[in-house]
Amino acid sequence: MSKNTRATKEPIPTISDDMVIILPVRNLVLFPGVVLPVNLNRERTVAGALEALRTERKVGFLLQHDPQTDEPGPEELYRTGTAAGILRHVTTPDGTHHIVVQGEQRFRVLDFSLAYRSCSLAWSI
Repeated sequence: MSKNTRATKEPIPTISDDMVIILPVRNLVLFPGVVLPVNLNRERTVAGALEALRTERKVGFLLQHDPQTDEPGPEELYRTGTAAGILRHVTTPDGTHHIVVQGEQRFRVLDFSLAYRSCSLAWSI
């Protein structure tokens, strides 16, 4: 697929400076200052992490209410999470993506956007 075809079919969403890319997680809580390896299994989560790497942005981890839900929507995620920097990304030969992140600061979601599951946020202390 050429760049022009992609541009006409799927415009690349923009994310403002007061937003982070959300990575929903199951059974994982990240605290500020903690370094943690994370396996990425969902296609949209991998896309979000790769976009964060490409644009050198932080990601926001939000725990989902029900770990059985495969594609959680905004209403299925807790509203408080932790912003993190991606320290390392590795793709294994079987195609699994792994990242190592460091929690930086807690945040509260103000408003969700559909662009890579991003959200506006308020920083917590």
